[in-house]
Amino acid sequence: MVPNVPADQFEVMAAAMGLLNPQEMDDLIAYCDEKGSTGTLTGGVNETNYRRSHVAWVRMEDGYEWLYQRVAKAAQGFNERFFGVEITGIEQALQVARYDADTKGGYEWHTDFGMDQQTRKLGISVQLSDPDTYEGGALEFDVSTEPTLGPRERGMVIGFPSYVRHRVAPVTKGARYSLVAWIHGPRWR
Repeated sequence: MVPNVPADQFEVMAAAMGLLNPQEMDDLIAYCDEKGSTGTLTGGVNETNYRRSHVAWVRMEDGYEWLYQRVAKAAQGFNERFFGVEITGIEQALQVARYDADTKGGYEWHTDFGMDQQTRKLGISVQLSDPDTYEGGALEFDVSTEPTLGPRERGMVIGFPSYVRHRVAPVTKGARYSLVAWIHGPRWR
């Protein structure tokens, strides 16, 4: 059975900033700009009516062990404080995503859990952009009658259950960057 997270608790599932320093965030943004490609859906499907982004996969073996360790530690903290589910760790490459105003960059309502991703337990999103550098692009969660907005402060870490519907609203000015990780565990029962 999938647990339910009350909307009044969901708003506090953001950690204090400090997972990444400004230089590290700038480096991840540059990495996305240099190495990224068109973001696709599960299975490599390119559906621009649903997802309009540019993504770079950040792999541990490319010198990012330190990043995986920090994200895993943050995820463990979220899990201990809010969720209490059985997790095993990060089993997929981390992703840096860029959403550009010139393509109305965004990602429509979706979950990170589904038939192809049955072991994803938690999603982690780190806000890499300064909120003054873009407009639109809100990270929204469907946990109440109105969407709950994720924090926009640079460096903010947001944790949420993988089954919670969420989206990135279209960016209307500038570009929004985020680091995304999925924390896995045994299938929900």
